[in-house]
Amino acid sequence: MRLARIGTSVTGTLLAAMLAAPVMAQPTGGFIAVLDDDSNNSNSSKSVVFYDADDMSTPMFAVFMGWKDSNTQLVIGQPVTTGDARSVQSMAIDPVTGDTYVLAIDRDAPQGTLYTPDADDINFGGLSSNTEGDYDLLKVNFQFAYNDWVNNQGSAYVTYINTPGQTFTGGTANANEVDLPGVLDKLGEISKPAFNDFAPNGGASYIDTHLSFVDDNTLVVLDRVNNAVTSALDISTAPQANDAQVRVISRVSTSPGLATVPAAPGGDGGWNEGTSESWESTVVGSPFMDSVGLGEYVSTALYNDPVTGTLGLWIAENDQPAAPGDSISFFEITNLTGTAGNGLKQFNVGAGTNVFILDDNPVLNSSSNDGDVNGIHVNPLTGDIFIIESGFFDAVQDEPSVIIREVTSYDNGSGQIEFGAWSYLQLDLTAVADDDIQITDGRRTAYDYVNNIMYFYDFDSVAPGAGGSFVFDWYGLDLNTGVVTVANLDADDSTRGFGTEDRYEFFCLGASCGGSTPLVGDLDGDGFVGINDLNIVLANWNQTVPPANPLADPSGDGFVGIDDLNAVLGNWNAGTPPAEGAAVPEPASLALLTIAGLSAMGRRRREA
Repeated sequence: MRLARIGTSVTGTLLAAMLAAPVMAQPTGGFIAVLDDDSNNSNSSKSVVFYDADDMSTPMFAVFMGWKDSNTQLVIGQPVTTGDARSVQSMAIDPVTGDTYVLAIDRDAPQGTLYTPDADDINFGGLSSNTEGDYDLLKVNFQFAYNDWVNNQGSAYVTYINTPGQTFTGGTANANEVDLPGVLDKLGEISKPAFNDFAPNGGASYIDTHLSFVDDNTLVVLDRVNNAVTSALDISTAPQANDAQVRVISRVSTSPGLATVPAAPGGDGGWNEGTSESWESTVVGSPFMDSVGLGEYVSTALYNDPVTGTLGLWIAENDQPAAPGDSISFFEITNLTGTAGNGLKQFNVGAGTNVFILDDNPVLNSSSNDGDVNGIHVNPLTGDIFIIESGFFDAVQDEPSVIIREVTSYDNGSGQIEFGAWSYLQLDLTAVADDDIQITDGRRTAYDYVNNIMYFYDFDSVAPGAGGSFVFDWYGLDLNTGVVTVANLDADDSTRGFGTEDRYEFFCLGASCGGSTPLVGDLDGDGFVGINDLNIVLANWNQTVPPANPLADPSGDGFVGIDDLNAVLGNWNAGTPPAEGAAVPEPASLALLTIAGLSAMGRRRREA
């Protein structure tokens, strides 16, 4: 009976989607996403803003994350009113689909408290209930938004709102607002440590959440300090045991209601109020990069090599200008379900140390320990790391630089990371139309690993003649030549970049990525989505995995069904076409053939 029911669903879904819907616009090439945590802008507040890396002069579109009533709580012993806003913390992007995952904090009540949204809340499509004090795991459907942007918006800059008819509460509505139900999904509710949502002045202001994508079932996050902050003394005297935690966020099920509620605040698990799926978090360790107290972690970059099985976070920790200086470590994750086996990995330099102190220019002086780290990136293909070193603390302030450290091996046979040569490039804007009299801010960067370009998103000075206030410029530094090849001035005045939670991520889709990411729907790995891939799904239809062929389950939910069929049909003809003379069915004809095949399979099952 299950097969017959799915077959009927397929009939209606495919005929409606493939015979009546507009042509699906397939995004290809490089894109940059900006998570804007600011609460005051009209067009990008609490949104993810997407840029086309081929034209950074203006954003493509933004997706609004949601809005909640104001709340008052104690911060450093003083009452602080949050205002009508949500706290979006970090994001990670699926490099195959562009789907963007965002962590947002629910902060109106103690962890685990049930909250009923009222008429003022924009709560992801009108959810009837919500758990407070946790992380909401949200997902932006990038390809859905891109398709609407091309087909219906004329490629004009718009901000998509998931809940029709609702605008900002307590603030100005988006001037470019467009309703697009389904663009944002609340996947799960994730347990988090008991940190206060607001980063107080001082060291804790550096300790933000950093989310990374492993696969569509697994994310990794580096949290803030693992204790409640009620006074400045708590920060300065907190023991190393309260260091930030690394958590693995896992999908338990594509169905809702199956997450295990944590036994205590900050414990492993998740909640199930108003979620479309079931997700949980598990603590897998802490970096402990500061020798006595809390680490001030400014940036992370995940490296995942499925060939060698290496998985971990490059972490940048900030002690500048205090001794011993800013440092870099690699937190290796060998255990996704607990803390055993996870921790900082040793290097082949410094007598097997697992931390190296950053220098301002290690090519000239590798022992000055005077570098000021703003960010860290990793090339997912080579494993090399790219460190953004700020000139802000230099005796004579200068433009930021990119320090490249070659990684020749993540295991040299002695369980150590083997480093190669240092390289150093400084951002030089003398040959471009820089309209800002201040040095470029190195905190806002995104790394294009396909073209080896480091993008800087610079907030213009408010000084007269300095580009105007609240305006951003994009600069692209070609790391192969050291030349600034992109200079888009005054690219956007709605993405403020004020918040420490703001994030900047590059991702690349399609053949232009040089084969660095798999082609969605290409189950047989021949570089083309076609009849062979469809046959893999149909041959294993309605079976669990195992015993069914795992290739037939691109959705990864353990069952070969409509999601897997959609992965093939939704990307039909993508990639390099087959040899000349081979027949390639059109999508509409393909839909009818597929429906007929599924119906026949259903009849055989019933007759049997």
